Amino acid sequence: MPTYKKSYRLSKTCLKKIDELVKLENVERKRFEDDETTPREIIEQAVDYYYALKIQKAAGDPLIDKLEMSINNIMKVYMVELAKAQNAMNYTVQKNCEYTSLLLKSSKDLPVDEIDMKKMIYGISRFEKFVDSKLLEEIVNEKE
Repeated sequence: MPTYKKSYRLSKTCLKKIDELVKLENVERKRFEDDETTPREIIEQAVDYYYALKIQKAAGDPLIDKLEMSINNIMKVYMVELAKAQNAMNYTVQKNCEYTSLLLKSSKDLPVDEIDMKKMIYGISRFEKFVDSKLLEEIVNEKE
């Protein structure tokens, strides 16, 4: 697109902000080995954003509003489904941990009664006290 020259007077603060934006943009572009940006590009982007914002508000475009509502509704459905799937996975992991704990704590026979199972799952196994005391001894010995 052809460019045209027109001059404007800007405050020192505004010029500093433009320079800072150019530096930030160039840091991003160096990561992707892209050409450096210029103050003209920053100003064009800012004008484009501001123009789009003002035109959308002034026009009150019902098509944009409808599109935004549609996207929000679709995203809500997907987010609800994602949350349900995550909850199901968390429940499965919790149950697997409980069953694994139950198998590790029992020697031969698994209890049939639900109360006994819960005591076995959430209770202290015969090895936990021993492991805790051994770990404490190791930690104390390391500090010395």
